[in-house]
Amino acid sequence: MDAAGQRGKESLGGCLVAEPGADRVLELDFSPAVGHEPAKRRPAVVVTCYAFNARSSLVGVVPVQSADTGYPLHVPLADCGLHGFACVEMVRNVNVDRRGYRLLGPASDATMRQIMGIIRGMYDLRWPQPPRRPH
Repeated sequence: MDAAGQRGKESLGGCLVAEPGADRVLELDFSPAVGHEPAKRRPAVVVTCYAFNARSSLVGVVPVQSADTGYPLHVPLADCGLHGFACVEMVRNVNVDRRGYRLLGPASDATMRQIMGIIRGMYDLRWPQPPRRPH
């Protein structure tokens, strides 16, 4: 860890790559942002697995916001010891080596099931695909 409290590549190997990646909650800097993307330093839930994180310079995350807007794709994190809501519609891949991060802890199994279920639905991730009916 450097003087600013940031973790770099070595810590990433010990935290996100040596252990399963999905379910970790990190605090990282989302700036710069474009349009209505989240900005500034905030928590995020890791949604990519060991295999992706180990082979990529990117980590898939869902940013967390503190306000409850009632949006159906926002998952409360109360059972994780955090006040906030995972904004699943804003899932993105970030380079945590460049942004720096701090490990906050794990998300609960119930929270991860809800987040991953929404992601599967957003991208229609079913395999094998059901046969298409001819038009």
